[in-house]
Amino acid sequence: MKSAYLAAEDTSALQRAVSQALLRQKTAAANALFKELVLADIPILGESDRIYDWFFPMYDTLQLSAGLFPELLQLTALSEYKSSIYRFMALAADSNALPANLYADHIGQIAFDARAALQELVSESQSQEEEPETKRGFEPADDEIEQFAVMLLPFRDKNRNAARFFNSLEKVKQPAQQISLISLYLRRGLPVKDSLLEAIAAEDIYRARLWDALESIGQSERFPKRYRKQEMLARSELMASMDWGNRLTPWCTWVYKPLPSG
Repeated sequence: MKSAYLAAEDTSALQRAVSQALLRQKTAAANALFKELVLADIPILGESDRIYDWFFPMYDTLQLSAGLFPELLQLTALSEYKSSIYRFMALAADSNALPANLYADHIGQIAFDARAALQELVSESQSQEEEPETKRGFEPADDEIEQFAVMLLPFRDKNRNAARFFNSLEKVKQPAQQISLISLYLRRGLPVKDSLLEAIAAEDIYRARLWDALESIGQSERFPKRYRKQEMLARSELMASMDWGNRLTPWCTWVYKPLPSG
C-alpha cells in the first residue's frame, strides 16, 4: 500500500482510496502507516465533505485513532482540512479518547481559530439584534463553536486565549448555544447558575431543548420545577417543530411521554 500511495503522486483519488483502506483495517500498524503517508504527501481533496468522508473510519475507533495526534494537526495548515480535523478531535476529547495533553502544544492555534469563529457568530447575532425582521424563531447552536469549547475547556484556566474564548462565549445570548455550553459545563462538573436555567426554560421555543439536554446527561433535576409540566414541554416542542417546517412528530412524543415525578 505504501508503494501504491507514493506512486499516485498528485492523483488524490487514489491516495484517498489507499489511505482510507488503511484506516479501515483498524490496527495500530495501519494507522501508523496512514499517518506516515499522509504527512509525507498530503492529498489535495478540496471539499470539506469529501475530507469528512475520508476520515469517517476514524470515528469507529476513537481510542485507536487518537494515536494519530498530535501529528495529524499539521493538516490544519490547509484550511480545507481544519473543520474535519477539529470535528474529530472534539468528539474524541469529549469521549475521553483524546487526552488534552496530546494537543497542548497546539492550543494557541486552536484558541486563535476558536476566537475567530466565535467573533463571526457574535457579529451575526449583533446584526440580527439590529435588524429584528431578519431574526428567525428557533436557532440551533453552532457546531463549530461547540467543538472548540470541548477542545479548549481543559485549558480555560491555563491559557489566556482559551479563557478569553469562554468569557466571550458565556456572554452570547443565543439560547441553543447557551444550552450547549451548560451541558458541557455540567458534564465536567462546573457550576451553572440557576438563573440562567430559569431564563432559558422561560422561553417556549427552547424549553424542551433544555429539558432534553439536561435529561441526556443525567441532570434533569436541574431543570426549573415551575416549567416541568407536560403541557409546557409539549407546547415548547410543538413551537420548535412548527418553526422548522411544521414537523409535529416530536410533539407527539411529548404528549405520550410521561415526565419523571419530583
